[in-house]
Amino acid sequence: APAVIVRSPKSVKAVEKHAAVFRCTVSGDPTPSLKWYFRSDVNRPPVDVSKADFSVPNITDTGTGLLIVESCNRQNEGMYQCRANNDLQTDWSDWATLVVYYPPQLREKFSSAKSDYEVKVGGTVRLQCGARGHPKPDVTWFHNGK
Repeated sequence: APAVIVRSPKSVKAVEKHAAVFRCTVSGDPTPSLKWYFRSDVNRPPVDVSKADFSVPNITDTGTGLLIVESCNRQNEGMYQCRANNDLQTDWSDWATLVVYYPPQLREKFSSAKSDYEVKVGGTVRLQCGARGHPKPDVTWFHNGK
């Protein structure tokens, strides 16, 4: 029987430094081989990650193949796809997305910025604070600890 993707991998959300697991169920006789592909965005060509720093156990008795991203980082964020292949046919899954959440961080430290500002009463001062994180963090300003 030709190689067929029975169930495509589903999109995954993972916390940075934690594992993410993609599952792809295949059928065919002879049992298909399974490869995994990654692309960081739709404008980049897919890259075979089957032998990268990921764990790819053999297909189970139920026909499920896994791709395990052991410790997610921001560079792992993107789209993943599996390919089943045997002597009769090659079949491709739908793309699944990995979103990696990471804690908020300030982009700049204020130690290099001006620390004292003189402003007339009713005047305006502009302070900037860049922060990054996923999901996007909210920034809250305090004056004299309040």
